[in-house]
Amino acid sequence: MHYKYTKLSDVWRTCNKIRAAIFRIGLNLWDYFLPLDPNKNRLISESQFISVLSGQLRGKIGLSEQEISDLADYFRVQDGRIFYAQLCEVIHNSVPNFMKNQPLVTGLEWEDPLQVNRLSMSEERKLNLLMSKIATVVNMRRLIAKNHGVVTIAHFARILDFLRIMVSPVDFNLLVKKFLKDSYTVNYVAFLAELDKIVQYLYQHGVLDLGGDMVAQFPGRVIDAELPKLPRPEIGKILASSLFGKKNVFHPALKEKYQNEDLITIMSRIQQHVLKNRLRVNEFFRMKIAKKTYLEQVIDTELDEEYSKLQSDNEALKGKIINLQESKSYRNTKTRT
Repeated sequence: MHYKYTKLSDVWRTCNKIRAAIFRIGLNLWDYFLPLDPNKNRLISESQFISVLSGQLRGKIGLSEQEISDLADYFRVQDGRIFYAQLCEVIHNSVPNFMKNQPLVTGLEWEDPLQVNRLSMSEERKLNLLMSKIATVVNMRRLIAKNHGVVTIAHFARILDFLRIMVSPVDFNLLVKKFLKDSYTVNYVAFLAELDKIVQYLYQHGVLDLGGDMVAQFPGRVIDAELPKLPRPEIGKILASSLFGKKNVFHPALKEKYQNEDLITIMSRIQQHVLKNRLRVNEFFRMKIAKKTYLEQVIDTELDEEYSKLQSDNEALKGKIINLQESKSYRNTKTRT
């Protein structure tokens, strides 16, 4: 007996073709199959199934005989009838109903506790200077760091007044504009986080002492909340030590100690340096030896010339001494006579 092999991909392609036609025309397959099933058992004969698809819906859907045969073979039950209800459910009920599902994201996950507003470049620069000055003036230990939310604008102003941070109305409006949240509150936690970052940066770069105050003779830039009137291109490009001079620290605890490395570590560093710079150690020492030999030859030549010169001078000096002695003896004999 010959069995027909039906591919699932072919059946699925045919269902997509029916679904596209129904979406384009606005058909309902239940209206064509339910009149053929008066007992409502969701099954019809194969001839009725083929007559619907090849008769009434042939011009609207445009299925071929092979596609209709594949559908009949796929939805056929054991007694030979066609389970048309399953085909209708596949075609019409394939779109899931998301309205009955609960939302997975409530929107609270989007809220960043440290959310701040974006400002222009000039405003950001002025705000950074202002926050730096506030961080140096205010002791962070006095700030109320246990708050986990927001405060009103009036309460934020009272906090600044309590900490004796005398800001101008323009500076206060800039702070509110940066940390404003929900149009009437200030993100106080984000304000504390920004101050904490600035203080940590100042501590790491040695701007603050152990008491939390700025070092009086710190050779860095002067922090000011006012913008300079003229551009300063030298800022950030010239070392402060070249202008103010290096300051030596005499405390033994702050003086860096030299550590002796073992021979293996030193050789490893030398190998890494030679490999990185692609040096030829053999040629390097050979050139050194050659230079040393040439230098020795030059020195020997100069010494020989100097020695010969000294010898000639010595002979001339001996001749002068002999002449002086002869002249002296001649004078003595002449005086005696």
